[in-house]
Amino acid sequence: MKRHSLPLASAFLCLFAGNAHAQELYAQSGMWAVYRLSPKTCYADLTDYTKPQGYGQNLWIMFDDGFWRLGTDFPVPNSSMTVYVDSSAGFPVEYESAYGMNLALIMGDLEPVLKNGNMLNLNVQNEGPEYILEGSAWAMDMAYECAVGPDHMQQAMGNYVEWTMMRGGAVDGGPMAAGWDGNGDLFACLADHHDGRHPGKISHSSGGCLTGYGNEEWTTSEYFVAMNPQLWVPASNGNVPPNATRVGWEANGEPLYSCRTQFFNDMQVGKVRPGLDGCHFGMNGAELTIPNYEVLVE
Repeated sequence: MKRHSLPLASAFLCLFAGNAHAQELYAQSGMWAVYRLSPKTCYADLTDYTKPQGYGQNLWIMFDDGFWRLGTDFPVPNSSMTVYVDSSAGFPVEYESAYGMNLALIMGDLEPVLKNGNMLNLNVQNEGPEYILEGSAWAMDMAYECAVGPDHMQQAMGNYVEWTMMRGGAVDGGPMAAGWDGNGDLFACLADHHDGRHPGKISHSSGGCLTGYGNEEWTTSEYFVAMNPQLWVPASNGNVPPNATRVGWEANGEPLYSCRTQFFNDMQVGKVRPGLDGCHFGMNGAELTIPNYEVLVE
């Protein structure tokens, strides 16, 4: 997968044009059916036959190589929209076209709200289309299990993150991506420098684990990479969730946590701790900070 803003594999596009259900059925319950697109991509489909085909009949909640996406077959007039669940203030989303659908990255609180909410309003046209979310928690759990496998799902649900030591820019063993940039996937990594262990990011072309420290970006040639599927929880302004996983430390022993944050079209990966003002990551030789982010939890 080259770019996570949407995986536009031409084979999938051809396969799915005009037939959203051409792939393997994984599970079905009530109005929901879960299908596998590829080894790391599955989606839960809610088919509402009260709506015309191509105008809201299909709602997707997709788990795609480590990321959740919301999909609709309804024509989207603008790429930037706002969706609503129950009485929420609204969640901004950015749509792109793939698999014959309009898909948007699910960020922050939208994921748990889709699982636990009652009514979804895509707010595309005339305050609709709307969908009853009954069974969505089951559907999302099945889509996740379908994409990562039941063994990995049990690891994720059972508070487990596997870190493997690597060297020299290698990213081996098929780790689960935590983010992306214009060059492809980014993976969560840990690097030892300045008497601490600092969370950062690595890609297949970065040459090592990249971390932000002292307003600079550092590259470390020996590091640890997070291998299995990870759970991320929204936070902001230096706060960390109660179940955040301490994965590193400062020279003075203060704990550091792995974070990821949206930066323009990227999902950057870095570090956070109480007392910092956001998720810190390295980029183009500098250390940048974004106040809203997600934190790795176990």
